[in-house]
Amino acid sequence: MNFHCKNNNSEYLKLQSFMEKHDISLKVAMHIALCEDRKGHEEFRLGEFKFSEEVDGEQLSICKETISYIRKVNGYSPFTGSARFWKALIALTSHESFNEKRWIANYKKLVDHFVPKPTGKGYLKCIQKIYNYNCSEKIILVD
Repeated sequence: MNFHCKNNNSEYLKLQSFMEKHDISLKVAMHIALCEDRKGHEEFRLGEFKFSEEVDGEQLSICKETISYIRKVNGYSPFTGSARFWKALIALTSHESFNEKRWIANYKKLVDHFVPKPTGKGYLKCIQKIYNYNCSEKIILVD
């Protein structure tokens, strides 16, 4: 990343600016920018990365507010900075039926359910369960 930024590669400079603007790590930013598979990492390393900001500022704001609340109540939770956790939150906020008020109400009630998981699928299940708590209109993030 530093090498390509120093060489004024505009795609890497966009990514760096995005990271700074949203105060997120490189790994999280790469997942957000849809560079998460092995091919994407290889393209990134070779300087062929193309920045694509698929997630809007409102979604990132909701993710950051969620993480901030979890850390405020549960104390420092390293997993909240992981790309897997962020990816699960983004999957939720990207869902066509996502309701922010419902999410906020549920995660505040069930904040103790946020615990480290070994896989991204584990985070998806956790977030899905919290979002769907006491609700008849459920969303499905993972089976």
